[in-house]
Amino acid sequence: MTIIGIIAAMTIPVLMTSVSKTETETRLKKAYSTFTQAMQLVEAGERRPLMSYYTSADDAGITKVKNKLEKYMNSTAEDVSSSSYTAVANDGMKYSLNASNANYITLFIDINGNAEPNANGYDRFWFAMFKNSYIKDHPKVKQLDSYWRARFPDTDATSSTLKSACSSNAQYCSAYIMNNGWEIPDDYPLDI
Repeated sequence: MTIIGIIAAMTIPVLMTSVSKTETETRLKKAYSTFTQAMQLVEAGERRPLMSYYTSADDAGITKVKNKLEKYMNSTAEDVSSSSYTAVANDGMKYSLNASNANYITLFIDINGNAEPNANGYDRFWFAMFKNSYIKDHPKVKQLDSYWRARFPDTDATSSTLKSACSSNAQYCSAYIMNNGWEIPDDYPLDI
């Protein structure tokens, strides 16, 4: 019996970590897919890209984008203020749009809503939605990309660069996971 207890004590934490990593990866991929699809639906339905409505980095610019997203996403507004918008999707995912730059909107996603741990790189991940004109000037940037790419649009995204970025600023961890095929690397600097 003692041997079984020792084996269980060694095995269960490893299994729990594996489940937590898999759940985080799955939710993160789903959140990214949800926003990519919403951006495509806006473009198909409105006959112009979502970010073409973002004409200024202020309340008016974010409101135009918010209104188009609401039309194509199942979400409920939670907080609306100057230059930002927060909503909760029907699946519990929470997201915020912030008009922080003239070329992109910062997209903050909490993959499990208000549930703990509510920490960057664990269940909160940062992205950016870019204007087409900015993408033309920076060909490494995608319409919906990591927040790291917003800060360093022309830098090569090597695994070691992204791991270092994630280690120093958890807002950049989405880039490290995206670059690893949407899987949390074994050497991920945060303990998930």
